[in-house]
Amino acid sequence: MGNKPSLEDEKSSVERKHPIELKFPSFLDDEEAFLQHKKNTATVLEKMPTLVDKLVTFSGGPAGGGTVVRALMSLIHDSPDSVKEALKMLKVERKIAQNAHSFVKAEMKSIERQLDLSLSGEGRKMHLAIADDSCYKLLIKFDDTDFYLRQQPLAYAPFLVSFVAIYIAVTCANYSLTVKHRKDVVRNLKTLREIIKNFRDETAQSRVNYIHVRPALYTEGDYYLYDSLIDENIYYQPNLMFTPHFCGDIKEWYQEKVRRKYEKYFAPSLSAVEEALEEIRE
Repeated sequence: MGNKPSLEDEKSSVERKHPIELKFPSFLDDEEAFLQHKKNTATVLEKMPTLVDKLVTFSGGPAGGGTVVRALMSLIHDSPDSVKEALKMLKVERKIAQNAHSFVKAEMKSIERQLDLSLSGEGRKMHLAIADDSCYKLLIKFDDTDFYLRQQPLAYAPFLVSFVAIYIAVTCANYSLTVKHRKDVVRNLKTLREIIKNFRDETAQSRVNYIHVRPALYTEGDYYLYDSLIDENIYYQPNLMFTPHFCGDIKEWYQEKVRRKYEKYFAPSLSAVEEALEEIRE
C-alpha cells in the first residue's frame, strides 16, 4: 500500500503547486498593471514626508517632481480605470456603472488638475484646498455602506489602497499650509482608518468565499478544493480505500492562509494613516 500521505505533506504540495497570490477582479487580466499599481502605492506611502514637502514647496510642475510625485500622479490618473474594470467584471447595470464611474472620474480629474496647478506654484493654498475637498467627497462615499464602493469590497480594494495614499498626501499637504481645522483632519483620518479596517475584513472574507469544495464531475466520491475567482482546482481528494481524506482540513488551512494574505495587503495603508495621525497630533 506504500506510505500514506500526511496532512502536512498535502499542505506542502498545495503550497508548492498553488502559491497564494493577490487577485482582484479589476486586474485579473492585467497582472502587469497590478504590479505597477502596487509599486506606485508603495512609493507614495514609503516616501510620504518627501511627497508632502514637495506638494507644499516644489514649483517645477509634476514632471519635475521626481519619482514620488510621478507615482502619486499615476495613481490619481489610473484610479478611474481601476473602478471601470471592476464595474465591468461585476456586470453592474449600465446606467449605475456609468454614474459610479463618472463620479470617481470627476473627483480624480479635479484632484489631478489642482495638483498640476499647485506643483507649478500657482495659488498653492487654493488648489490644495480644492483637491482636499475632492478627497473628502470620496472619503464620505467610502464611509457609506450603501454606496457601490462598499458593496463589492474585493473589487474595489485596489482603488481604496490607491485612495488612501492620495488622501494622506493631499490632506497632510493642505494641513501643513493652513494649520487649520486640526480636529477635522484628525477625525477624518480616524474615519479613514476605520474604513480601511472594515474594507480589510470584508475583502478577506469575500476572497475566502470563492474557495469551496465541489464534487468531481465524473467520479463519484471524488472532490476538489476549487477557487472560483481564478477558476482553478487547488486540491484533489480521490475516493480511494486506505487514502486519508484531507479535503476539509486543507480547505480550512488554505482559506486561513488566503485571509492572512489579503489582510496583509492593507497593512501599509493602516500604518500610513497612523503615522499621519501621529504627525498631526504633535
